[in-house]
Amino acid sequence: MDVEIVEKDSMKMLGMDYYGPAGEERENPAEILWEMFSDFTQKNWNLLEHEVKGKDLSYEVHIWNEEEIETIGVFHIFVGIEVKSLEGMPLELVSKVLPGGEFARFTFEGKEIVKWESTVLEKWLPDSGYDIRPHKRHLYHIQCFDEKLFKGIDMIEESTLTVYLPIMPID
Repeated sequence: MDVEIVEKDSMKMLGMDYYGPAGEERENPAEILWEMFSDFTQKNWNLLEHEVKGKDLSYEVHIWNEEEIETIGVFHIFVGIEVKSLEGMPLELVSKVLPGGEFARFTFEGKEIVKWESTVLEKWLPDSGYDIRPHKRHLYHIQCFDEKLFKGIDMIEESTLTVYLPIMPID
């Protein structure tokens, strides 16, 4: 795992999202979203391509609030692409504007990808001098999938994943 502290601009995102149970008993909502989004973009790329930033990049964003998870067991997942503008985008898609600021950028390779979340939250974060920076009342992280570097779960040994975690120094 490599980590670097970086400044990141806000991001305009376009994609599909899920809000629902966080438990293991359901089908994986992220997999379902990726299938739906991939199918949509393949059929409608001509509607998107002129606004896409980073044509080889796609994102998975997890958004949560500890209280919502503990009381009603729900969280958000968003999959999509970064765009230059949200004007004129297809109605079937949803948009998100993620705030900029200071982030820890993690790069994981091979089998590190499978356990990245526990590595960051349980090992790196407690000793880092940072905490997760909330946006209003929610926390989030951004997984960045570079088509050239992330080969898929079935080829995890040959893959690289970049994760951005919004951070703030602990006083």
